[in-house]
Amino acid sequence: MISDDKLLRGPTILELMSKRGVRIAAITAKDKLRRIIQHGLDRAICFSSEYAKDCTIVENGIAGVEEWIGRPAPPQYSGDLSIFVLDAGVRLLQEDRADLLYLTLSDYIQHKYAPGTKESNEFLAALDKRVGMMVNLGATVALTADHGMNDKAKHDGSPNVLFLEEALERKWGKGFARVICPITDPFVRHHGALGSFVRLYRNDKSVDNDQILEFCRSLPEVELALAGDEAAARFEMPLDREGDIVVVAKKNAVIGSRKEEHDMSTVMDHRLRSHGGLSEQSVPLLRSTPTKRATAAAAKYWRNFDVFDLALNE
Repeated sequence: MISDDKLLRGPTILELMSKRGVRIAAITAKDKLRRIIQHGLDRAICFSSEYAKDCTIVENGIAGVEEWIGRPAPPQYSGDLSIFVLDAGVRLLQEDRADLLYLTLSDYIQHKYAPGTKESNEFLAALDKRVGMMVNLGATVALTADHGMNDKAKHDGSPNVLFLEEALERKWGKGFARVICPITDPFVRHHGALGSFVRLYRNDKSVDNDQILEFCRSLPEVELALAGDEAAARFEMPLDREGDIVVVAKKNAVIGSRKEEHDMSTVMDHRLRSHGGLSEQSVPLLRSTPTKRATAAAAKYWRNFDVFDLALNE
């Protein structure tokens, strides 16, 4: 699980902008992401909603955040954790304390509530209100998501899970392989560490890789199984950090390792909603003002990380 900047291989856009004199503010919902994004930011305002009450000038470039926003930091399992981030962004604009703001939210509401539900609508209305306030304050706002979200439950409401490590052991014996779920996160009530993308590492080298791939592809929950080098090429990931095999679930399913390694109690009070599959790749990419960049849309395959290009260039 990545929870700080130790595995970064290069500078961030925020770091490079900061070194050129741009005043940076980066506010996150989760503190693990704050520790990554803060890499190389020496004079920036950078803090998380999760630990807003603990901010210091030395560590975060700001102190007394709760008093500054005008309310206590919200619980980590709430939509308000994200709204707190946006409220901080509004205050920074009002006080002209940053030139470039990077505001990143939590997906707790999206995991728990489907679009169109009361809770989802209320959250999106609150988000929309803050975005409107930023636009009215003169900011160019570019908005995107890191992934989509889909229902991953069976007809009876129980999670539709393939415990892949257990399935491999039933086929080839105990300890055959290790399955790693990169969605793993300390915020366990979001998804119980159940997503639609996993990496498989072989312990037993006696079985041909093609046999393992064929077996994985035969499982009803699986949409795609690729050798590590194929997955790295297709999804633009570094080969030296890739598993022996990558397995991706279908739209309505998730993949876990072993049942005892997932706290299912955290996702039994609602239909499981999660991400990680090909079905969650389509996301919005919006900008609040017209831009010449949009005229190239037909010739360019836009990705969510293009939000920087969209925001910073006319």
